[in-house]
Amino acid sequence: MLIFALCVCEYAHSGERGIKWWKEPKIVNELGLSGEQVNNIERIFSRYKGQIIDLESKLKQKETEYRKRNKDPNSSSAEIESLYNDVEEIRTRLSRLKVDMFLEIRTLLTPEQREKLQQIKSRYKK
Repeated sequence: MLIFALCVCEYAHSGERGIKWWKEPKIVNELGLSGEQVNNIERIFSRYKGQIIDLESKLKQKETEYRKRNKDPNSSSAEIESLYNDVEEIRTRLSRLKVDMFLEIRTLLTPEQREKLQQIKSRYKK
């Protein structure tokens, strides 16, 4: 379930770089999403979008800093460990946020739509 949630959230968030799955006509039709469901999913996504972007930016910055310190022969183990912990804490917060978003979206779908979404996700994963 968690892996599915993360995959769907990644696909959902990739909408900023491509198309949002709930806006893709083929997927909307296959799932039988109503206009109200699409609008509600968009509202949920919009509420989380800023936080996700912010945490992704912080994660990239902290990962860059961690890699830089890790390569620096003068960095102490304590510095590297502290940065690693920071990276993992941000990664965990980001993952939790995406799961929270998915769980909200999930409540809008019928059991049949959830099953179909799982099948769609499997096709895209190949």
